[in-house]
Amino acid sequence: MMVTLDVQALFTAIPNDQGIELLRQYLLQHSTYEHSMTELLCFMVETVLENNIFVFEQTLYRQRAGMAMGTPCANSYTNIVMAAWEEYNILRYLGSNLSFYRRFVDDLYLLWEGDTSSCNNFLEFINSSTDYLRFTAHSSTSNIDFLDVRIDRLPTWAFEKSIYRKECYKNTYVERSSMHPKHIFGNVVRGQALRVSRLTVNNVKFEQELEKLEQSFRQRGYLQAEVKTALSATRNMREDSGRPYFSLQHLQG
Repeated sequence: MMVTLDVQALFTAIPNDQGIELLRQYLLQHSTYEHSMTELLCFMVETVLENNIFVFEQTLYRQRAGMAMGTPCANSYTNIVMAAWEEYNILRYLGSNLSFYRRFVDDLYLLWEGDTSSCNNFLEFINSSTDYLRFTAHSSTSNIDFLDVRIDRLPTWAFEKSIYRKECYKNTYVERSSMHPKHIFGNVVRGQALRVSRLTVNNVKFEQELEKLEQSFRQRGYLQAEVKTALSATRNMREDSGRPYFSLQHLQG
């Protein structure tokens, strides 16, 4: 069974005192910093946490709990808090019913080999593991969406990936009329096409995604010639640097 979990409002959910203590413990266990450096880093992060000032309707407020999104250290801080949490609540269960686990900041993906009842029990355990982390969970034996990837389980029990777009997706690629150097526009198309190639294993779906990509860029005013040139270059990279992640060719390469 495939399961995805998303932490609800992670950045603002972590209590400052508990977050700093988890940061301290993690650095002491996993870094080569001397104790004095660890304490200095914790003090600096605590200073950031206690001085998150924002304006709402011309009134100044100070955020009393959690990390302000956009703060330079926000991702590192929340990532370490999650790493400390998963070390005790997730990783020690690997090898039993939990056969596979990966996390990207506050998004979790796992494979559960037990039945639905045992999976639900495990999810209840996770949601009760702290008084501040709450998870939204989705599970399926056939297909599931994780970040920008749709993962399908084939009848052969193999997995196939393709592009996933949320319902709120909008075509917001930089417009061709923007005052960027001209070479940037071709690079944007190539970068997005390369992403499609690496995330789409099936060749038919790959071509369908390139067609969608071409339409999206044409809607933003891109020249047909530069779009087709970039897409053609990506097709030529399909068996090399543009190989799909975790495809048979990739694993053999």
